[in-house]
Amino acid sequence: MKKYAFVLFFLILINGCSDLGNYTFTPNKNLEVKVELKNIKDNEVLYFDYKIINKSSTEYHFRFDSIKVEFNGKISSSIYYNSIASVNAKIEQISEGEKVFTLYAIFSKPLISKLKNDLNLLHDGFIY
Repeated sequence: MKKYAFVLFFLILINGCSDLGNYTFTPNKNLEVKVELKNIKDNEVLYFDYKIINKSSTEYHFRFDSIKVEFNGKISSSIYYNSIASVNAKIEQISEGEKVFTLYAIFSKPLISKLKNDLNLLHDGFIY
């Protein structure tokens, strides 16, 4: 019985650790970026949701491939949108409201998740 309880506890622990943290950045007074880290695959790929909130009627232009993040001291080498086929640069127009992108960052060195992760947004992807 103890063996099954341990296995159940271990499975809950693994599944419960998929949320690596939530972060909020303010590129300017009209924009807010919320990043929800999802999980790490193959030790070098970080999946995350990138939610952009435009609080004004001003339109902004955004390129996901120019985002650069630092996760626990390691800097991403590239960012992709939905699939590896998204390597072609695409400019998105961000109007008033919210827009969510599911992105993933590729790192050249293995990532290690900590109890308290650290994420820095080195470039936010906006074209000013």
